[in-house]
Amino acid sequence: MRTKRLRLGAMTLVAPMYHPARIAEELAMLDHISGGRLEIGLARGSNPIEVETIGIPSAEMQPRFLEALDIVEGALTATEPFNYDGKFYKCHNLTVNPRPLQLPLPPRWISVVSPESCALAARRGYKVCGGFYPPSASMRILMSTVRPLPPPAAKSVRRPRHSSVGHHR
Repeated sequence: MRTKRLRLGAMTLVAPMYHPARIAEELAMLDHISGGRLEIGLARGSNPIEVETIGIPSAEMQPRFLEALDIVEGALTATEPFNYDGKFYKCHNLTVNPRPLQLPLPPRWISVVSPESCALAARRGYKVCGGFYPPSASMRILMSTVRPLPPPAAKSVRRPRHSSVGHHR
């Protein structure tokens, strides 16, 4: 029997550990291989040992992650060669080919471990995955973020058509 509805999602790729241009290209290819059933899972990385082992200082993880999100989203949605000149990553005339089947982007997830990362997910229109905490701890983090936001922050939050919460096992 062959499945037609099963989605493919790897939770999560620690984006700052890889060049975002390569992430974008591999995600587009995975979307094709899966027949347009890819769900993108990205994380900043919160384990200092994990990143310092490959020579990235912990303090760089958040700014690298934000640049990676900009590049992955920009490269996957660009209809012309994409350029990016950041502090950590540079891309010149990047063309992702083939483009993802799911346009403008496949569903995207961010692994969250703090209210700040939940707010980032909301601002960028990502679904949230509760990280490697027990479900009760993940829900406490998520619920602390769901409280009404002050007016300036509320205006910057994208309202998704559907909301989803995942949990690593």
